[in-house]
Formats: sequence, structure tokens, C-alpha cells
Amino acid sequence: MTVLEKDFLAAIEENQQRIARICSVYAEDEEDSKDLYQEVLLQLWKSFASFRGEAQRSTWTYRVCLNTCIRKKYRKKREKRVHLEDMEWVSESSVTPDERLEYLRQCISRLQDADQMLVVLFLEDVSYREISEIVGISENYVAVKMKRIREKLFHCINKKL
Repeated sequence: MTVLEKDFLAAIEENQQRIARICSVYAEDEEDSKDLYQEVLLQLWKSFASFRGEAQRSTWTYRVCLNTCIRKKYRKKREKRVHLEDMEWVSESSVTPDERLEYLRQCISRLQDADQMLVVLFLEDVSYREISEIVGISENYVAVKMKRIREKLFHCINKKL
């Protein structure tokens, strides 16, 4: 096994849970999440030799993972036009915690791609500073965007429950 292969496997091992969680946000179901995870691994492998170490390896991994997930999302949108406005919701009294989590996922899926990316990183407990490095906006703007996104999600979920 080469040094490159060992480094790649170490990078995957330290980030595999993060990658899986991000894939699950962008996937429609568990099988889709597994497929997306494999696609992310492929993209990470293809671009691993070009990693220059200018950012943390986790930051670079997030970028590759998010870009791969977003590209896949656009390809799927072109293949089948799904209207999220047609989602059906149940009343709050019959909502289980799993259903609430699914509603949150559905509300996140309604956000613009840039906002989805911020939410995913936020849910991964990535600091605003690191989010700003990953997406290329100021740390202050990340905070402003996150406040607005939380309000959108709050209204989406409460309107639907």
C-alpha cells in the first residue's frame, strides 16, 4: 500500500461519519444515501492527490462532499421534476419524533443550495469560522445567514405541524 493510499484511508476513517451524515441530508432514502456516499468517496479519491494542505483535511473533505452532493441533487432534479410544495403534513398531535426529524429534513430540502450547505455544516458542529473558510464568506455573514435560516426552518416546521 502506498503512502497516498494510507493517507487517503486515514482521511476517510476520520471523516466517514461526517460524510455519511451529509449524504443522508441530500439523499431521498437510505439506499440513495449509500450510493451518494460511494460517489463522494470516489470524488475524494480522484482529487486526493491534488490536496495541497492549505486548509484542514476536514475542511477540504467537506468541500468535496458538499459539491458532490449538490451536483448529484441537480442531476436528479433534471431527471425527475419533483415539486416539494406538494408535500403532505400531519397534525402535531400525531407527530412522532422520527416524523419531526423527517419534517426538518423536508424543510431543509426546500432551502436554497447555499443555505442547505450552511445548515449541514452547522448541524455537523462546524464553527462559524470554519464554515466561512469552507464556503468563502465572512464569519459575520455566516452568523447572519444562520439566523435567517433558523427563522425559515422554524416557520416551515410550525406551519406544517
